[in-house]
Amino acid sequence: MHEADQELIRRHRAGDAGAFEEIVLRFKDRILNTVYRMMGPRADNEDITQEVFIKAYHALADFRGESAIGTWLYRIATNLCLDRLRQKQPLTSWEELIASGGEGALRPEDDPPAIEEILEEKELQEEVQKAIMQLTEKHRAVLVLHDIEGLEFEEIGRILKVPIGTVKSRSHFARSELKERLRGRI
Repeated sequence: MHEADQELIRRHRAGDAGAFEEIVLRFKDRILNTVYRMMGPRADNEDITQEVFIKAYHALADFRGESAIGTWLYRIATNLCLDRLRQKQPLTSWEELIASGGEGALRPEDDPPAIEEILEEKELQEEVQKAIMQLTEKHRAVLVLHDIEGLEFEEIGRILKVPIGTVKSRSHFARSELKERLRGRI
């Protein structure tokens, strides 16, 4: 565990409310992105992300520090998403994503892109996200954590509590399946 993580935990345990706020500020965007990629476009993705941090807040006093705080938060987020997916809660429509303007989907650039470019990028993102949502939950989790969030296989193994060989196998299968699903569509 990093020294900065240890210091934040020490401060939190000593009653410093700002310590947990620092954790939230450091990880909220990455956790929200993970939730979005795991769950697809849903109206309650921010609520799910908030639930991750609520669970973390209540459990931080018992955090043993066997992994980095980020790894621990990804584990909470992934498990919460997998639990929700098993409950088969209905997804919001892709139209809702488009109507929301795909917040955060486009990166700001020096020159504003032409409307055609914006529409093409949104369509591409929609196609990729639809294909990701068709993967099994286990394969989707590995793909999101490795290829989108950039985590190492070892860390993903700790998050999902599976051997590294299993993580690599799921990653290979997920990539192959995603490639096949996107063939001819983009």
